[in-house]
Amino acid sequence: MGRPALRALRRLSRYVAISVLSLVILLGAGVAVTQTSWFKNWLRQKAVSQAAQYLNGELTITRRVGPIGFPKRYDLSHVRNARVGPPPARTSRYRRSTWPGSGAHSAIAFDYGARTFHFGTDLDEAEAHYLLDLLHPRLPRADKGYAAPPS
Repeated sequence: MGRPALRALRRLSRYVAISVLSLVILLGAGVAVTQTSWFKNWLRQKAVSQAAQYLNGELTITRRVGPIGFPKRYDLSHVRNARVGPPPARTSRYRRSTWPGSGAHSAIAFDYGARTFHFGTDLDEAEAHYLLDLLHPRLPRADKGYAAPPS
């Protein structure tokens, strides 16, 4: 081996050693952070929030404007008559695609108290039905005989 080859080998071994050391330091820092009370409280809060949302029956719909989200929460015990239908008139002109052959657009609607709410206003009908089938165990539906009785 010549002198340039040995230099390249030393340089490569130095880069590998620095990379391994950096990885070990990052792993150590990650382990240290997970042992702090701040992280444990954050994780506990996340777990309790997710469990409460699922067990108590809460539907959360978030409208996004760029990176900013505006969540709305609905108690599933008050949701009635979930269905697929045409998007509301006031949003259809802004949301509908103008591409030829894009097909009909649908939205998922549900009654909550005295109002009707829509989401997924630019879905194809098949996508809307698929999404409702995914939500079915937690969402009372009218089109398949799963509607909750009126209270």
